[in-house]
Amino acid sequence: MRKTGWVLAAQMLAGCMLAGLTAPHATAADWAPATKSNIGDRYDVDLDTVTRNGDIARSWVRETLQRPMRDERTGKTFVQTVAERFDDCVRRRYATGSFVHHDARGGDAGSGAGSSSAWQEIVPGSVAEGIWSTVCAISSPPSDKAFMDAADEGTWTDLGISKDRTFHINLRLDKVMKIDDRLVLALTRTDYAEPVWMGGLPVRYVIAAEAIDCSTGASGALGGDFYLSRKVRVAAKRIALEKVKLEPATPGSFIANNLKLICNSARASEAADEGRGDSLSVGTAWGVDKGYLVTASHVVHGGSAIEVYDNGEKVGDAQLVAEDATNDLAILKYKPARPGKLTILPLAPHTPGLGRSVFVLGYPAPDALGQKIKMTAGQVSSTAGYQDDPREIQISVPIQQGNSGGPVITWDGTVVGVVEWKLIGFGKDDKGPAPEMINYALKASYVRAMLEELPDLSNYAPVSPGASHDQMVAAARKAVFMVVVSP
Repeated sequence: MRKTGWVLAAQMLAGCMLAGLTAPHATAADWAPATKSNIGDRYDVDLDTVTRNGDIARSWVRETLQRPMRDERTGKTFVQTVAERFDDCVRRRYATGSFVHHDARGGDAGSGAGSSSAWQEIVPGSVAEGIWSTVCAISSPPSDKAFMDAADEGTWTDLGISKDRTFHINLRLDKVMKIDDRLVLALTRTDYAEPVWMGGLPVRYVIAAEAIDCSTGASGALGGDFYLSRKVRVAAKRIALEKVKLEPATPGSFIANNLKLICNSARASEAADEGRGDSLSVGTAWGVDKGYLVTASHVVHGGSAIEVYDNGEKVGDAQLVAEDATNDLAILKYKPARPGKLTILPLAPHTPGLGRSVFVLGYPAPDALGQKIKMTAGQVSSTAGYQDDPREIQISVPIQQGNSGGPVITWDGTVVGVVEWKLIGFGKDDKGPAPEMINYALKASYVRAMLEELPDLSNYAPVSPGASHDQMVAAARKAVFMVVVSP
């Protein structure tokens, strides 16, 4: 009959029971994976029991067997063993204390004891080494300061699942920071469906600091924190910025697909920090079908309150009711200060053609340019966005911080896009002139898709387009507002 290392050790040391120690229940404790045997037996550690006294780490470890075994003294079959474990993290040795066998229903099938003074050497590549590495890492956290206090701290935006469906990638939008004119720093979290072993340690979550070039999409890791559970960090790695090598973005990668979301968040944060001492975020919103306001996600994400202004006068408040952070889109419910119908702009039924004349209404850089609405005009430069992103159109209309979320309107009065971002450079080492009039807007079809899931608020009226350009702008501006978002 096959005997596990714990059973052999415990039977040799039977009779040396340690008084006053009680094993945690096999299902009630906070178990996390430690290692696996080559035949599939699984070993988990109870995180709540891990303690450290000098070089010695104490814990309770659970062994789950692939095949049932029989306790020689009780004759009962068991499928799990919960054992007290002592690991010498300096001398690479371990000892087994009390243990309890459990049957398939969780009942006791036998118990015994070893001794904390009967040490066994750690054999390289063994199960004992896997447990030793994990327990010692848990009991002695990395010295580098963690990026976050816990892996689940704050609000994370889910960027999607991997093609093999083994992990999710998440982004902390509110932690995106500008490093210089091109580089931003972003925190991502990888959530693995099952533990993966990195450096001999089981890992469920990885928080990585990424340096990203917003002009090219190239990126490189500044370091990472590796978590066994959402609160237990077992390893860390840090790389100096000057030593980071930026690698080109792979088409279809998480960073390539979400570059504008990441970089827009950095620009929004910078504008809030530098433009206003009270860290307010400012953008543009506009009325749309069903009586809602549309703006950019990065303008309102994480805000505690949203105020609505018209030419510098507060006209109401708004509440976030739907958000698509991946496409940088948000829908707001408008709460006017005075009775009246919301003027709305109709959505264009199709993507505009190349060269179509368009104009933008919004509130660019209100601290510098003032809080009166502004209009700029240009053409559709491309029917696809950055690196041919099919979700966007490229426009030659001048935009600034504060235009984000505003409508891109054709001269027949229909909205073809939502202002998102502007290209600020072609590459880190490019010494040529800065890009001019290369700006991007999300196609209006994404707004229509979000509205389909929302109820009709009824209290709205469509804009009445004018015959001339001046009349069209005068009519459309009634549907466009400035939103001021408190942190």
